[in-house]
Amino acid sequence: MSSKKNPPKLFKLKLKGNSMKPFLRDGDTAVCCKLGGGQRLWLGNVAAVMVKKNILVHRIIRVKEIDGQIRYKTKGDSRIDDDGWIDAKRVLGEVIRAGNNLHPSSRTAVVYSLFFSGIGKITRIISKIQPG
Repeated sequence: MSSKKNPPKLFKLKLKGNSMKPFLRDGDTAVCCKLGGGQRLWLGNVAAVMVKKNILVHRIIRVKEIDGQIRYKTKGDSRIDDDGWIDAKRVLGEVIRAGNNLHPSSRTAVVYSLFFSGIGKITRIISKIQPG
């Protein structure tokens, strides 16, 4: 929790690409809140994460604990494939505001994301079945 003595540490990122369309778009500015010790993210949160020297702003689609360490699986809302498992120490912060006025972790955004995550899996299955 933040207080007047301990305000949240915020930072901004200029977004490139459309992997989080329609909620976040190319050129949007994301306001992120750094996580403090012991804080964690939950399914549906949007986070800024470090993956192979790149900062990605993607949605948390799975959370699990492995050997006492929290790991997250992230994915762009408009992408088919996920980013793989990411250690919590590679999470830079939670996106608390960006793009349009809809909070990227709002119920509407999460339902949309989970729906289209399923569509992506169906598309992959269909493309494997169809002769090509």
